[in-house]
Amino acid sequence: MKNKQAFQVKATFKTALKSLQLSASHAVCISGETATNHFIKWPPDSKPDQTWILLGGGEIKGLPESKEIAKAVLAVPVVRGKNSAATKVCVVALKAPFEAGKTYDFANLGETVATFHVPKQAGPYYDPPRSFRADITPYVKRLARGEAKFNGLAIRVLQDRSVDEGHIIRIDMPNDAKLPLELETLLQAP
Repeated sequence: MKNKQAFQVKATFKTALKSLQLSASHAVCISGETATNHFIKWPPDSKPDQTWILLGGGEIKGLPESKEIAKAVLAVPVVRGKNSAATKVCVVALKAPFEAGKTYDFANLGETVATFHVPKQAGPYYDPPRSFRADITPYVKRLARGEAKFNGLAIRVLQDRSVDEGHIIRIDMPNDAKLPLELETLLQAP
């Protein structure tokens, strides 16, 4: 019996990069407070009124066809992680728009479109801020197909004992945080 070998051929396509500038607006607490500082916190179940998220928005217009989008990555700048443990961070689509500086109903947090981990930070603040990349390609493709509406994004932390070892988790972002969305598009769709 002869050995059959399978060969994989990987097609390569030329791509172009495009950047859309989104930005952080303000932090919102589940209790209704708002703040201009950009810290994000998820406390233990015993203190749910201290849960903070960050709202971000801007315009996502002129998207190419879904099949032309190779990758969509949101860059999230962080100035400080938690010194006791790593932190799981989520990018969440909003079900309803938000107003700058106003409270936001956490019931309008939609699907989680990406997650990433900020490592345990024993040292000083990141200076300059460290950029963490969140791949939101499937979500942007749904936007391009008209299957979703962009109302903004929330950045939140999520307790995950396999990541944070049960510690209270928190990250800080710069007050003037920009959230660039980098689109890599195929110049010739497959």
